[in-house]
Amino acid sequence: RSLDEAAPRDARATTIEAFFTPGEHGSLVNSAHAEGETVVQIHAPKPANERDNPTERQLTASRVTLQFYPDGKNISAADASENAVMTVTPIRAVKGADKKTLRAPQMNGVFYETDNRLKTFTATGGVKVEIESLVTGAHPLRTTTSRQLVADFLADTQDIDRVTQE
Repeated sequence: RSLDEAAPRDARATTIEAFFTPGEHGSLVNSAHAEGETVVQIHAPKPANERDNPTERQLTASRVTLQFYPDGKNISAADASENAVMTVTPIRAVKGADKKTLRAPQMNGVFYETDNRLKTFTATGGVKVEIESLVTGAHPLRTTTSRQLVADFLADTQDIDRVTQE
């Protein structure tokens, strides 16, 4: 369960091993290593305005390692391996809102310093991307494949801003 109400996220797995460092008011999470059916759910940020459609982000893999910023609450980096899948889903099903599913053997994410917000995400080893409209019939399923992928995230909504595939 999340340690910070302002930036909620959950993690579950067959086993999770957390490493702590001493802090001013007790121990702080430095890193966590999860194995076996690992799921890291990063909940949508609060929208800055009524037009924004923030996204839920979910990372699944056989193995996930999370590194935390010195505050012990916010994720600084995530590494996922073995059947890694990142799903980015807008919270409202409106025209133009697409669910994006990225699949690859290896994924790495870098986060902003606050609110567990993704900055950049890299996938390697053979990548498959599926883009599915949340509005029925808006467009057919779109699929791309590549050796690797780099995705940049919008800081406010946490949707994918730009994808580069090679």
